[in-house]
Amino acid sequence: MVKKLSEDQILKFVSLYRENTCLWDISSEDYKNKPMRQSALQKLCIGMEIEGFTVEDVKNKIKSIRSTYYLELDKIKKSSTSDASGNVYQSK
Repeated sequence: MVKKLSEDQILKFVSLYRENTCLWDISSEDYKNKPMRQSALQKLCIGMEIEGFTVEDVKNKIKSIRSTYYLELDKIKKSSTSDASGNVYQSK
């Protein structure tokens, strides 16, 4: 397990993740291709250039980023529909 990634490392990770559409684009034909997905996860490991960064770390980081993203969307949605305050939450 790798320590917490820096902001620059996270940006690099997201950039590499975006390049591998088979990992996130459900309309891609390669999305259901397990060997291709495994290869893409390996490319992410190698591309990050972090000692000890494994495929499991990549999978965990993807889950973490996705859950954080959806939490932020939920906060925005709740703040915009709330009648109590007129302030809409803005994510960092």
